[in-house]
Amino acid sequence: MSLLVLPTGMSVRPTDPELDREGQSHGYLFRDTVLGDVGMLLVRIWMDVKNPAATTGFFHVEALGEPDDPMTAKRKACFDSVADEITAVLNALPALNTIEDVSAILPLDTSTTVRPLHYRRQQSKDLLCAKCHQDAVMLYYSDARSTAELYDVARHSYAAVALASEMGAGLVAWVVGEETTSLSDDERYFPVMQFYPEYAPVRMYSKQEIAQLTSAAVRRHCPPTIVSH
Repeated sequence: MSLLVLPTGMSVRPTDPELDREGQSHGYLFRDTVLGDVGMLLVRIWMDVKNPAATTGFFHVEALGEPDDPMTAKRKACFDSVADEITAVLNALPALNTIEDVSAILPLDTSTTVRPLHYRRQQSKDLLCAKCHQDAVMLYYSDARSTAELYDVARHSYAAVALASEMGAGLVAWVVGEETTSLSDDERYFPVMQFYPEYAPVRMYSKQEIAQLTSAAVRRHCPPTIVSH
């Protein structure tokens, strides 16, 4: 029976096996239904072949996100109480020698299928300002379907956008998710969320409306200089 009680709307699942390249560490992602992945528990088991009884384990819990990302504080607030409980439970174990010691306390979510993380491998498109030739708009196209998945993409993209912004002010970035209607090319609508320089609510836009939105942002980047006589 699991010892850890998760807040409503939060679930936990193991990270993809491909992330555990050495076969010695195990990660668990904690996911909120709105905010996406909010925190991680990383467990590393140090095997002592000569003396199995001396095998020991270490764990680390952390909220996810870049320090400058405004959403990081929200993810941390969501995850902090769970992280405190995880720490208390694991510290109370007489020994942490196997990954099963950790799995026993986690209420792993098997009721729903969590989509693979492939939607994080998105395609990006940069639009340059015609005047200063710096990035004015960065678009991240993905097959994210929910608000939580859009937040996941934004979290993974935030560092790259912030770095590009250091080259020049005025950069705006959006995540564009998977189309929801496909009756014809003109009637396709996509969930779009601005996440830089600030977050905005998810809105549905057609392909033409996305083009208008981004074109307007490019024009605002370096507005024409008005010379009075």
